[in-house]
Amino acid sequence: MFDRLLMMMKVWLGTQRLRVKTNEELMDGFKDWLSSQPATFYDVGIVNLMSRYDKCLNSEGDYVEK
Repeated sequence: MFDRLLMMMKVWLGTQRLRVKTNEELMDGFKDWLSSQPATFYDVGIVNLMSRYDKCLNSEGDYVEK
């Protein structure tokens, strides 16, 4: 989920370059963007997180490739 979130955040930030003048405006805009995401955005991330967590537990903490 985190990788996906960063990718989508990067795309959103690219659309804000000329609009945002302060860090506060940027943070407010990002919070609004997060709030506007559909429930499926978070559902997919949670499902992916669970599978990664299972991989980590099943490997007894050893490093796991994606």
